[in-house]
Amino acid sequence: MQASEIRQHSVVKNITVAELTGKNVTEWNERNWSVCLAGHQVLVGVDEVLRANMIDKRYIRVLDLCLCIFDECHHTKGNSPMAGIIKAIHATPMHDQPRIVGLTASFNDGNKNHLISKRIDLETLLLSTMWAPSQEKIAQYQQKATLRRFESVNDWRPPQEEEKLNSWARTIVEKDMEELTAAVGPVGKTKKVGADAAHVLIELGIPSFIYYLEHGIFPELEQKADTRLDLLREEEGKLTPDDVTKHEDIMIKMKIILEYQRSLPQTRTRMQECVSRLQESLASPTPNLQLVLECLEFPDKQHTQKARRLLLLLREINKEKPKKGIIFVQQNALLYPLEQLLREDGHRVGAVGGGASMSNARRKQALEDFKKSRILWLVSTPVLEEGHDVQDCQVVMLYVFVHFSPYCHDLCLCVNP
Repeated sequence: MQASEIRQHSVVKNITVAELTGKNVTEWNERNWSVCLAGHQVLVGVDEVLRANMIDKRYIRVLDLCLCIFDECHHTKGNSPMAGIIKAIHATPMHDQPRIVGLTASFNDGNKNHLISKRIDLETLLLSTMWAPSQEKIAQYQQKATLRRFESVNDWRPPQEEEKLNSWARTIVEKDMEELTAAVGPVGKTKKVGADAAHVLIELGIPSFIYYLEHGIFPELEQKADTRLDLLREEEGKLTPDDVTKHEDIMIKMKIILEYQRSLPQTRTRMQECVSRLQESLASPTPNLQLVLECLEFPDKQHTQKARRLLLLLREINKEKPKKGIIFVQQNALLYPLEQLLREDGHRVGAVGGGASMSNARRKQALEDFKKSRILWLVSTPVLEEGHDVQDCQVVMLYVFVHFSPYCHDLCLCVNP
């Protein structure tokens, strides 16, 4: 996103920008970096990629840089990649150091304690002075938002009933579905998946619970496997020829992950068979299962009252003219089931979650589709809370209570255009 913004708004005509993301960049050698540096005026990349190639591999020299911009610079602390880059700059003679600019909506990093010391520490590390534009200067870029109303749904149920639902969902996942153990494999925990499935059941209902088991689990597992492989490759790249034992250990771990990835399509097919058996049991429930279903209090054992209210609210909001908005959830588990629920109801919708839930490419595509109005609704975790500007977003909803950082501005407002 930053790279496209630079290309679009830079005063330098035909500026060349390199986007340093993805698996290939972590495997670049010195020649790859030389070509990249010679052919581009701006590098936009993940902080750890830049740190590793500047400090560990020394493919990027501080001398090659005239300006370093750190987005979300409140993360520049401790042993973070950003802090490592800053320290490398400090170790360079003053006349060879690039200028440093840090950008952040709030330097307190989500905690209001010790604000003065945090500011001093950040200014000292960046060798900079903190500055903020006046409210008058900001106002011309801000949309005028009016609070419409808060929607509240009483979906409370006695603790013993909620525990019964949790127990049933976890039993289905952890005991009855043997294929799930193979699906989770070396990158996850069956109990965690059981807890997530129970959360989906309680928040959305049985159809979404079934959809999560059949389709929602696998994207996250696939992404975790890819991430695990990337980390192993990165760790391998740091080894010396003398680290024979560590190299062999990494190769064994990589082989396990690769075999797991190859088995996922077959496991997904077997999981679908398990889900079919679950659907058959729900159609003709046993007395014990009937007791569980009665706790749900869904008409025809379908969606929760809360999910139905959301669908009604969206129809009301879109009644006169289609609106554009974001629906926040706290956990990745709700992303795909809620996205599917809204799509089945006729909405153009996408989903955005953290690194563990989807690939960077999928996340980037969903954000691009939302900005260009190819989709009008976005289901998101708090990963979207900072660093994204969608000028024509008209509605923001919290489907579940979401813990946002204090620097997340103007959320929880349901606004009229």
